[in-house]
Amino acid sequence: MYFDKRKRSRVQYNIEVTLKTPLGEKVGYTQNVSLNGVLIKLDSDLPVGIPCSVHFNVPFETGDLSIKGVVVRSNKGETGIKFSKLSPEAFSYLQNVLYHYLGDTDRVDQELKEDAF
Repeated sequence: MYFDKRKRSRVQYNIEVTLKTPLGEKVGYTQNVSLNGVLIKLDSDLPVGIPCSVHFNVPFETGDLSIKGVVVRSNKGETGIKFSKLSPEAFSYLQNVLYHYLGDTDRVDQELKEDAF
């Protein structure tokens, strides 16, 4: 039996991102995203636990959108990032991505009323 521990909806979302870590910068492509984190396809793996900043290469009023996080898994070029801090702008951007790609605004809004951790 498979049990999905995720408490936030996750949607396929493929855009270029720049991942900045203490080890340097890497460019990759998102595979999916939620309000809690993102899965990124990279050309190599990163150490689990390393802090990072995900820069979404999208036009934004204040420049590119950047979200701080930590690497929670990295294997075979797939790197999972758990967001540690969302600015109001980042929250709004991700919420709109979920609204658009999930197609169920009520579901997203209900999830926001529930504890995510």
